[in-house]
Amino acid sequence: MTDPKKRKISSKLHGDKLTAEYRAGEKAFKGLFYVEDKTMICRFCQHSVGWVRRNTVVDHIASKKHAKAVELAKGKPAERQATLQSAFRGSGGTSQECRGNFQKDFIRMMATADIPIEKVAAMKPFLMKYCSDGGALTSAQNLQTLYLPRVFEDHAIALKATLKDKLVSVIVDETTDHRDKSVLNIVVGDMDKLYLIDVIFMTECTAKSLSKTVLTSLTSNSIDVDNAPVMYACVDDLMSYLMRGTTKVQFGPKTDDGLSSLPHAEKNCYIETFHECFTLALQKMSKHTDSSMAMDFYKLARVFDPRQVATVSHDIASYANLPGLSNPPDSLQEEWAIYMSSAKDQLPEDFKLHEFWKAMKLRIPRLAQIALQTIWLKTTSVDTERSFSQYKTLLTDKRESLSEPHTKQLLMLRYNGDVEKRLVV
Repeated sequence: MTDPKKRKISSKLHGDKLTAEYRAGEKAFKGLFYVEDKTMICRFCQHSVGWVRRNTVVDHIASKKHAKAVELAKGKPAERQATLQSAFRGSGGTSQECRGNFQKDFIRMMATADIPIEKVAAMKPFLMKYCSDGGALTSAQNLQTLYLPRVFEDHAIALKATLKDKLVSVIVDETTDHRDKSVLNIVVGDMDKLYLIDVIFMTECTAKSLSKTVLTSLTSNSIDVDNAPVMYACVDDLMSYLMRGTTKVQFGPKTDDGLSSLPHAEKNCYIETFHECFTLALQKMSKHTDSSMAMDFYKLARVFDPRQVATVSHDIASYANLPGLSNPPDSLQEEWAIYMSSAKDQLPEDFKLHEFWKAMKLRIPRLAQIALQTIWLKTTSVDTERSFSQYKTLLTDKRESLSEPHTKQLLMLRYNGDVEKRLVV
């Protein structure tokens, strides 16, 4: 049964007199809520609470979710959750600062969701209908020319801070887009995380120009090339492609389709010629990769897989070229002996290499850290291929006028996500 006092309050405060400010200011609720644009928001749960009925507010305060939020908030500074309308108008800070932050967050959302910025014009009627001051969102041109570069600048700073002094793997790949532009993507792996650190439009694609471009990009992204323990290139995809082409009719989709339409005799003549070309190319590449430090690294890194320990050397001195294992101290050699002994143990059927080394950190912490850094180093170009797939969806026929700087900025924002929030300062 309704409390007569509550009924009396409701009868007195009807219409314009009963407001969110009044409800939040009640003695029983004081300090628990604040009001943003006629919306009453819980300081601890950071979401709106209905204020017209008092019982709704009482039920919220009595809920387990609220109690947990209050407990978690102890000792932390109070936060304020702005509504969309107040963000447009700049409530909670200087108008210019809040409106700018909203536009930048809007850019991040659009880039991550792969929504063309030009679509803003189509969104405005919806925002104006359901959000007061919804039309305050700036134009697509301003978003792209003013706010996108600012968002990307923040993104680039966060990337550099994330990768500074880290042992990373570098994956480089090049492709030609439908505008006949040569595009070089550089992806860096830090443990189990991947970052697209650069998108470069090349005017010349020679081995010398590629090497110089990659080194310049790594240096500009705070990756110490001179003192990096290991830098390597991924070659296995190309090797596999060349090997298939020496014996099979697998020279590439367009070439294979073209051959299928030729007369039998002419087709066989071309296939024989292609097989010879692929064989020569494979021989040349094998000669280069067999003497490459990268291939040596691939072979040495197998020692950190306990399933392969029986087939590799057990002498730690044999692995001096692996980062962290040159001139190992006695303590590390002792950990090495423990690993070699435990690697002979029966492994579970659902064995996962990274889980194995995470568990080993309790017994052999230093060696486990070296192993975890090494096993995450990438050995295929699949991650750069993923960046090219996103590039193709970004640069459609309808967006060919997108400038190279804006293409790079949007692609990196989409591939990396909100790296600023993941960065632990």
